[in-house]
Amino acid sequence: MLASLQAEIAGIDDATLRRPEKPGKWSILQVIQHLADTEVVYRYRMRMILAQPTPEIQGYDQDLWATNLNYNDMDLSEALEIIRVLRAANLKMLRGLNETQLERSGMHNERGPESIRKILQMIAAHDILHLNQIRRIKKAHGV
Repeated sequence: MLASLQAEIAGIDDATLRRPEKPGKWSILQVIQHLADTEVVYRYRMRMILAQPTPEIQGYDQDLWATNLNYNDMDLSEALEIIRVLRAANLKMLRGLNETQLERSGMHNERGPESIRKILQMIAAHDILHLNQIRRIKKAHGV
């Protein structure tokens, strides 16, 4: 995912990275910071599921995170590094799981039961969704 992300943003200047698609929408940098925070959130959720019996999984409002955590003021290289390090750590952890562990579940407060396997499917779809969002933002900016 990181290689695809880096390819999508190669050569884009900082001002364009920080310009929202349109009023009320995210910028490319905000999308990338969201992806970095997603790695943090899913790492925590999966570790809770593996360590505790049917833990509660708390949802969060991604738009509030983007606004209140100042995503558009973040450093691009730091966000990419967070993605790189945590994705590698997450994959290492996941590769060591057996079938029983992949079926362990937590209880999401909005969506109900979520197994590690389901979370993996959601992460894959999430990556594609946001890569397409970056492509759409680039097109809106004529990049």
